[in-house]
Amino acid sequence: GKFSDIPTIAAENKEKLNNWFSACDGILVDFGVSNSQLQSCKGFCVGENSPLDLRMDDDGIPAHKILLYSEMDTLIKIMKAGGVKNAKGLVTDIIERRYLRNHIQTSEDLYELSRHCFSGSDAFSGLNCETSLRINISRVFLALRMFVNNELNEMKFLIKLAETVLNQGSRLVVVLHSRKEEDYFR
Repeated sequence: GKFSDIPTIAAENKEKLNNWFSACDGILVDFGVSNSQLQSCKGFCVGENSPLDLRMDDDGIPAHKILLYSEMDTLIKIMKAGGVKNAKGLVTDIIERRYLRNHIQTSEDLYELSRHCFSGSDAFSGLNCETSLRINISRVFLALRMFVNNELNEMKFLIKLAETVLNQGSRLVVVLHSRKEEDYFR
């Protein structure tokens, strides 16, 4: 479930949880993708050729539909929020593929388009082109995943929730797996 589902789950299981949720001394949260999600064939692994879904569960709109139906400005905003360099160039290529009826359906489609768009780019100064390319492509997938799953708002909800259930002097410990997640969390 999502962080925003916690109050409902806690209320439904109040007796089992013995009211622990009303006040606690610590919360540990891991923002990573689980092995089951990586193996779910939803496009989480850049190197696989699976449907470009990126949803953590079955709620919401899959990533390939976001790329197909979103306005150019919206897609640029999504990519920039994920730290993608040359977001406008990538989004222009995505929009162009719509007109060619060559829609991005799989993780491999997005990988190849991104690779083509960013090849030869040294968007991250001080890094060689291959490293810069790998970082930028990873950020494309991260940006889409975070948008598809409404992760920024889920993070904000978690912080508000922690403020209400943590005892004074308690800790919220958050495990992040990328710099962009750190930026979002701040």
